[in-house]
Amino acid sequence: MTIQEALSDAKNKFEEAGIESVLLDAEVLLAFALSCDRSHVLAHPEQTLTPDQEKKIAQYVRERAARKPVAYITDHKEFYGLNFAVNKYTLIPRPETEQLVQEVIDYCKEHPSARSIIELGVGSGCVILSILKNVPQIKYAFAIDRVKRALEIAKKNAESLSLADRLSFKRSDMWKQVPKEYQFDIVVSNPPYLSAAQCAEARTAYPEIAYEPQIALLGGTDGLLFFESLFQRAPRHLRPGGAMFLEIGTAQKDDIERLAKKYLPEANIVLRTDGCGNIRIAIITTRSSQ
Repeated sequence: MTIQEALSDAKNKFEEAGIESVLLDAEVLLAFALSCDRSHVLAHPEQTLTPDQEKKIAQYVRERAARKPVAYITDHKEFYGLNFAVNKYTLIPRPETEQLVQEVIDYCKEHPSARSIIELGVGSGCVILSILKNVPQIKYAFAIDRVKRALEIAKKNAESLSLADRLSFKRSDMWKQVPKEYQFDIVVSNPPYLSAAQCAEARTAYPEIAYEPQIALLGGTDGLLFFESLFQRAPRHLRPGGAMFLEIGTAQKDDIERLAKKYLPEANIVLRTDGCGNIRIAIITTRSSQ
């Protein structure tokens, strides 16, 4: 079998499975099986595959045809121009979450005095590590997650990006294990915010979601479970004059504003839309004590 024949076979199987990105997925998985990049796959369609390579490709194609995400087959995903290890305990980084990173980076440029940050629900670490990679002014960073295996992946990514010395990790359910005296200039989180109904709809529309950790997707019956906990302790841990950056669901605008006003009554709330015009980011800034 040649590379071209393998690509053609993979594309046919992916089309039968109802996968949209058939060509891209076939090229990525073939390159992964051959331990090369996509450019080599495209440039050498006539290359004959070894039996071991054919076996690997067949396995990856079966997994993808069963709607297993490519990122969980290759164990990595690119995000904000960086490569992150992922596994079944971490949510796959999404392109839309890059906006959350960009908002924090822009804020830091405008506020050079911001030196500390905490991320609640770090997962693979893609958010806070992308921020640290681009914001050298941050001297202290704290990352928490309640899933031990997710923290292990985040630590691995911190080491591979040479950021381990700038970041401390803590296993915790939201704020519970964060010392009460700790305060931060920036709080960032992409918490689980899908309602039970939205999760069910997503699993039907995107079967790949069934492979992802539901703990990282489901935010309780109404999707607000983690936001309530996040805001409740925010006055203690968000330094006066600091800012909180949250990825939220489009329909959660009113609820987020209500929670912010309830727990941070003097804070300013700004909502940002994504490229599709949907509300995606909430930025809550507090008054300085001066």
